[in-house]
Amino acid sequence: MSDSSTSSYELAQIVQHNLTHHHLWTGLRLETLTLPSDPNSPREYTVCTGVPREQLHPDDPPVVPEDAPRSREWVLPVKTDEKWSIREWAEIFAAIKAVDDGTSNNGGSSSSNLSRVIMASVTNDGTVVYYFVNKGITKPRKN
Repeated sequence: MSDSSTSSYELAQIVQHNLTHHHLWTGLRLETLTLPSDPNSPREYTVCTGVPREQLHPDDPPVVPEDAPRSREWVLPVKTDEKWSIREWAEIFAAIKAVDDGTSNNGGSSSSNLSRVIMASVTNDGTVVYYFVNKGITKPRKN
């Protein structure tokens, strides 16, 4: 399902389907990010953004009542064989912030959690595995 010719948009569609039907996220939409790492050939990534149905991590605030606004999450679909540098992640966070600032000023429904991005790793058979990628260093959890 995810071979070397799979585009960023196709990966995002796979992840969007998984989030909608298996994890029951709401308000899902696709956004295109342009990363300026090389001005001669900027790279584009399609990301998913939406609102999860339930708490994603034990350190997240508890799930709020249905009528209260919930935090929008950002999901970056990638192939399992892709390698990412710290600089590329910094560019992803900056690009998401630019897109998010534009949508929230235009009547976006809920705020974002830009302290992390969820990396959705899509395997060749269509399995999707999710990882949190935090912006900067985060304090470890106490058990």
